[in-house]
Amino acid sequence: MPPNSPSPPRPTVCTHKPAPSQQPSSTPDFHFPATTTATATASNQPVESQPHA
Repeated sequence: MPPNSPSPPRPTVCTHKPAPSQQPSSTPDFHFPATTTATATASNQPVESQPHA
């Protein structure tokens, strides 16, 4: 399956960026808190563990 090999490596790296824009229904739930928490890790330390768990 040649299309299966070049497919996973592409969406894996492009999924982090286009994911929040393409699927703002299931991505922001996990991406939004991760990005906002990453910036305020010092203040939102416990919050980053909650959404990640």
